[in-house]
Amino acid sequence: EDAIYFPGYTGYATLGKIVQCIQESKLITEVDVEEADIRQILDVLIFEGKIVRLFSGAIPDSDTMDIIDTNQDSQFDP
Repeated sequence: EDAIYFPGYTGYATLGKIVQCIQESKLITEVDVEEADIRQILDVLIFEGKIVRLFSGAIPDSDTMDIIDTNQDSQFDP
């Protein structure tokens, strides 16, 4: 079931939060994971319609990007 979020909802996963989670998990140790790497993956997922890009500022840029999963069966919980 689709969730309904009210204006001002701040629980979406941001690029910074995703990168921080990946870095803290230490699952990827062979290479340094940076925002640019994750941004590329997110851009592909956005292009494929798997997630939706939201902007939390008046001037959209990738640093204010929030992510919403569009796949109802996904385990990704923003």
